[in-house]
Amino acid sequence: STQSTWANQTLHVFDWDQIQRSWYLYDLAQVALSPHMMSGAGSPIDGSKVDVDEVQFTKWLIEGYESVVGVDSVDRHALQRMVTLRCSFYERFCRRAVNELDPTGPLAGMAHFCRYIVNWMDSPDRKPVPLCI
Repeated sequence: STQSTWANQTLHVFDWDQIQRSWYLYDLAQVALSPHMMSGAGSPIDGSKVDVDEVQFTKWLIEGYESVVGVDSVDRHALQRMVTLRCSFYERFCRRAVNELDPTGPLAGMAHFCRYIVNWMDSPDRKPVPLCI
């Protein structure tokens, strides 16, 4: 049973938002990565083509953020690193999850999303993440 498998394990949840200043770029990276994934893999819901200019989207994202926080407040090099880290995290998490999640069980939606990510990662046509700088 799940209870006996996890009985001696402790789940540690870490919310990057609690770090405040330095890791806000990790949150921006999630938003910046999403159009890149969808432009290459299509919609995670049904695989339909998503027409998006991911470079322009990222520019708008940065401009919107800086309109509130201040011009040049987003370190583009650091944001690029965070996008790369986010992509790496998605890959590691999803590769493991597709082996652990039952695609017909209560987490079928998560299993579907993880399979979507793995298929995108393995695609021979996958483009590199565009530079944010």
